[in-house]
Amino acid sequence: MLMSLASLAKTEEQLVLYQDLKDHARQLESDACGVLEECHQKDRSLTHDLLVRRQDRWGDVTVMSIAASSHHMTFMSHDACQTKMNLVWKGRMASYTPWWKVGLSQVFPPAVLLITFIDDNKRDGSAASDRDSFDRTLCKVSLTCETNKGRIGLCKAIQYHQTAPVTKFMYNTVFHVAYLLMFSVFLLTDLRPGVISPWEWFLSVVMASLLIEELRQIATEHPSNWSHKLHAWYRDMWNVMDFVLLFSFFISFLIHISTGENSFDCTRNMYSFTLILMFLRLLQMFLVQKDVGPKIVMINGMLQDLAIFMFVLLVFILAYGVARLSLMKPDPSRGWNLFIDAVRIPYWQMYGDLFTDDDGNVSGPWFASFLQAAYMLLTNVLLLNLLIAMFNYTFQKIQDESELHWKYQRYFLIEEYVSRPWGPPPLLLLGHAWRLACYVYRWNRQGTDLPQSRSSEFDKVFTSEDTVERLRDFEKQGAENYLLREQRDRKHAEDDRIRKAHQDDKFQELLWGLEELREDNNELRKQLNTVLNTSSTELPSEETETDDEEAT
Repeated sequence: MLMSLASLAKTEEQLVLYQDLKDHARQLESDACGVLEECHQKDRSLTHDLLVRRQDRWGDVTVMSIAASSHHMTFMSHDACQTKMNLVWKGRMASYTPWWKVGLSQVFPPAVLLITFIDDNKRDGSAASDRDSFDRTLCKVSLTCETNKGRIGLCKAIQYHQTAPVTKFMYNTVFHVAYLLMFSVFLLTDLRPGVISPWEWFLSVVMASLLIEELRQIATEHPSNWSHKLHAWYRDMWNVMDFVLLFSFFISFLIHISTGENSFDCTRNMYSFTLILMFLRLLQMFLVQKDVGPKIVMINGMLQDLAIFMFVLLVFILAYGVARLSLMKPDPSRGWNLFIDAVRIPYWQMYGDLFTDDDGNVSGPWFASFLQAAYMLLTNVLLLNLLIAMFNYTFQKIQDESELHWKYQRYFLIEEYVSRPWGPPPLLLLGHAWRLACYVYRWNRQGTDLPQSRSSEFDKVFTSEDTVERLRDFEKQGAENYLLREQRDRKHAEDDRIRKAHQDDKFQELLWGLEELREDNNELRKQLNTVLNTSSTELPSEETETDDEEAT
């Protein structure tokens, strides 16, 4: 909230207020991290419940969703948040389950016998070897569908495996690649004017299921106002890409159905643009990987630098392009194509296409050659090196905090697949139909009131008052311990400062004493030298008088 107010103050040129609000926001974020650290050191399980508990006083949102929407990357990268993400990502499977076991169980479901699951309902004193690093009871899978002591049924294990977010993610990734191949083959071999092939109909069903999923995400956003829901959904870059992708596909499909050969080139162009977006959409899958995920963030930052650079480059292109075209005696009959030529030729010259003859001569008057030489010098030497420097700065800035960015971006991916129905598109339609039926059933049972959204791993609703009071007391105790520790640290720091200042005063007094002794010593030396000099001048005169008397 303070960061939003700071942004508003910055837009209104209230720089002092902006800096003050920003400092207060950073201080509150630091305090939140300190309270989270205190709670996590005392009880990890209760801390995880605090992070995902729905806060009715803050619009039924969780602490993690507030921190994620506010871009508090330091808070989101805390061990408590990351361990909770790891637990949610693997579902009811053990946190150390490797990828190959999850993938093998997708192809061959009985392979879940190789996976170890957890049972949160068991709180007995089992052996330490039967617990994972998060102190959860581990269970093997039995060959029967019955759940016995220390074992979980095969049917229940398959259900836990299929509904885990990591399984949904792998399904979506594999089928997305398959649909990319199908779309590519359709675009290269089966796209014909006036003919709607079965591949195109199937792809339209897949896109329709993805459109329904996007609408579900908008409807399940926490703000009650639909305009706020759209704003919260639109802030995610991947949602914007999904919107453009779906819009371009359905526009292409409608053009292909409603028109004939006259607009076939437009259909092919729109489908080609959709295919490009589908390939780019695959980049989100790399956010899961720790090594590749930060590179996606770097690409996003560099694209922003490139957009700023293009405005500067456009000034040079127009200045040179229009001046060059005027020297070439342009044909006024070309109309608006003159402006295209004024931009097209300078743009390609920047990449080395100089438009010269075999002897390297530039067509036109000598001043056109001079302008081209100056333009190539400025663009290829000055501006391109400026762009490289901007890219290097962005790369280094994100590289220094690469793990921080990766931990923050991972939350949005996990949150999406927690709430996502089972299965890849178009099987998503079955999950949507089931959820709609459950929603209507709960609505009929509750009467006219709309049913509340169900609890999930990232959005828990605790119905027991005792549990809620326990969590509040635990949070309050953690805040008090943090404040006491901060007060104690500040007191120690103040005592150290006073002690150091006192020592500095004593040391200064000692220096002053030494300085006075040095001055006294110098004064004594001066007096001693004066006495010695006086004695040395009087002694020869006495000896001379004695010699004169003896001579007489």
